[in-house]
Amino acid sequence: MNTVKFEHDKNSAVTVVFDQPQYAEVRIPIHAYISTDVVLSTGRLEFGAVPQGTPQTRQVSISYAGRTDWTMKAAPQNKNAPVDVKLVETYRQGNQVRYDLQVMVKPDAPVGAVHEQIMLTTNDPTRPAIPVTVEGHVDPEFTVTPGNVTIGNLTPGQKRTVKVVVRGQKPFSIEKLEAGETAATLDMSAPADSKMVHVLPITIVAPMTPGALKEEVTVRIAGKPEPVKFTISGKVTEANPTTAAK
Repeated sequence: MNTVKFEHDKNSAVTVVFDQPQYAEVRIPIHAYISTDVVLSTGRLEFGAVPQGTPQTRQVSISYAGRTDWTMKAAPQNKNAPVDVKLVETYRQGNQVRYDLQVMVKPDAPVGAVHEQIMLTTNDPTRPAIPVTVEGHVDPEFTVTPGNVTIGNLTPGQKRTVKVVVRGQKPFSIEKLEAGETAATLDMSAPADSKMVHVLPITIVAPMTPGALKEEVTVRIAGKPEPVKFTISGKVTEANPTTAAK
């Protein structure tokens, strides 16, 4: 419903078309009354991509003209919600009132989509609730490409070098690279400089025993309690007797 272009009574409809079991159309009428006493600068807060660990705030301005005793408050948010909400009255004179709704994506918001609906409640029985939609996406602070390195088949003792890229939202330094307890040997070292993209060359020496190979590498980043991890997987096969003889 376009509440910017239209005011007061607004009629519309949705047409639903069926193709099976036979063609049919159903028209669903929609009626709304677009009130002009409450005006929101936007009914949808778009955060876009938010780096994990970096709080970001957006604001909605709300203006009202009508009753002198009109008030508004924000309904309590679930404690596990990825956003914090603050509603502040900024102006009151006669029958005119203004509020600012401030919404912040929390620094500990998990990676993934943010889709919340904030309900603003008023003391007006004809319009007791006003919804504001919040949307965005929390991106990981660090990404590893590829997250699962596939090295294919190796013979016992064979070496293979791969490159793994670690990206950050801002320059960072790597303190240490650690491999789990494994039969394979990993030759790797942490770079000394600080930058947004690190390319890590890693050399794998296959163990002498044939079988599946799966190694987990832990990347410890300076100043960050949680490390970044990726896996290296492949297979160690018996040496070809003809190749061994040569």
